[in-house]
Amino acid sequence: MPFAALIGVLLGLIGGFAGPQIMGGLTNMYDEMFPVLTMKGTLIDAQHGEVTVHIVGYKNRGEECRLVSVFGYTYTGDKMTPRKDAIAERVDMPMLKRPRSEGFYDIGFWKVWPVGEDVKTVEVWTHHECYGRPIQTKVADITIPK
Repeated sequence: MPFAALIGVLLGLIGGFAGPQIMGGLTNMYDEMFPVLTMKGTLIDAQHGEVTVHIVGYKNRGEECRLVSVFGYTYTGDKMTPRKDAIAERVDMPMLKRPRSEGFYDIGFWKVWPVGEDVKTVEVWTHHECYGRPIQTKVADITIPK
């Protein structure tokens, strides 16, 4: 019987260490296969230091995924330069964080700034909480014309 107890303890320790890694990998795969949002942004205006983007698309998951925030990044295209933080602010009306069911949505016009002279790409991301898990989704990836 001591051998069975030893096997039980070892399996418990292995499960305790490997379990979270396995579950994390499975939830990441699920999030990639079934994203919260599938949206596309269209460039409306590019002015000095800012761009305006119109975003439409599908919410693939229901009210269990609640919007926490929307944010942006700018990218110069240089692999040695990281993405820079940017502010994404809805400009056609106040941002509503109300729960939404699945379906097709027009989430409005968003101003992203600051956008430097050397920026080639602007991204808009959402942060949702789904059953207490944070999930980030890219909803717009805009190339800035020069």
